[in-house]
Amino acid sequence: MNTLLIVDDDPEDREAIIRSFARDHDDAYKVLEAHDEASCFACLSENTSIDCILLDYSMPGCDGLQLLSKVLKDREDLTVVMITGEGSEDIAVKALKLGAQDYVIKKTISQIDIKRRVAHAIERKDMAKRLARQQQGLRDFADILVHDLRAPLRSIRGPIEILTQTDTPVTQEMREELHQFITDGVEHMDRLVVSLHAFSNAEKTKTSFGSIDAKRLLETVQRNLQYQIEKTGAKITLEIGVDRIWGAPDLLAQLLQNVVENGIKYNTSNPPSVHVSLSEDAEAWRVSVSDNGIGIEEQFREEIFEPFKRLHTQTAYSGSGLGLATCRRIAELHSAELHCVPYPSGGTEFILKLPKPVASD
Repeated sequence: MNTLLIVDDDPEDREAIIRSFARDHDDAYKVLEAHDEASCFACLSENTSIDCILLDYSMPGCDGLQLLSKVLKDREDLTVVMITGEGSEDIAVKALKLGAQDYVIKKTISQIDIKRRVAHAIERKDMAKRLARQQQGLRDFADILVHDLRAPLRSIRGPIEILTQTDTPVTQEMREELHQFITDGVEHMDRLVVSLHAFSNAEKTKTSFGSIDAKRLLETVQRNLQYQIEKTGAKITLEIGVDRIWGAPDLLAQLLQNVVENGIKYNTSNPPSVHVSLSEDAEAWRVSVSDNGIGIEEQFREEIFEPFKRLHTQTAYSGSGLGLATCRRIAELHSAELHCVPYPSGGTEFILKLPKPVASD
């Protein structure tokens, strides 16, 4: 339900707008009222979830454009639609420049039109906010990307310079050590590039959704990790309480593989143990992956899903820092929730809540 605030000094105009949104017993909007600047800001302070303001241009002792500017300065996330009795192209332009999403003339608008204009204004504002978040995320991602991709290059530059300087005596032991530095740096760069490709291309398989055999999916994940399982002696247990789920099979396999592999890698227990369970309720499937590993501190339970976020050095645990970020993106593509539950005694549980598709979808 959207919350709408009507700011208009004329009670009859407010009542007419309220009737428009109450038409056909529509429950999509909760309507609040204010009659001047003071009551407008009082209402805003008491209701942080207001989605849209219908702001009258002409009120006694109050310039609508000035109030518009004050409102958006205080709450730039708000959607504002300016309404007026007469209409002026100059006022409309000024209102839109100040940040209003639309400009409506009372005499020319119908009950259906006002609802449609408000809905479109809210949609445009939401789209603008999503775009701003994406742009900021891309800027942050680019900064981190440059830093992390340059790190392995810096690590191999020194050894290469030493090996290519003919006046520097290099023993065989030192030569082998320098070659190992270079190899490690190149392998790290390769992992970064591969992980970055998986992260940035996750959406390309979004259309391949369908019914998935749950047992086969988990067995595929286990088979893909067979080398790590045999190398570490890890114990993987499966508890499959449903026959089928819905999603993109390759993406869900990648998500589960990343999480299970982390449970094996970030683990000093002997043997490492990872338990995967799958259950359901009326609205969603629940996939749980719990391990007896080194655990994650409570303060980092959300940070671990950020791109290139690493809690350990490359020496302690190799990796790109994109595995869980990719998992979170895959979850978002499924409109699912993925979160981490650290255990105080050690170990971690990752829970994926995968919503069931409605029949119309």
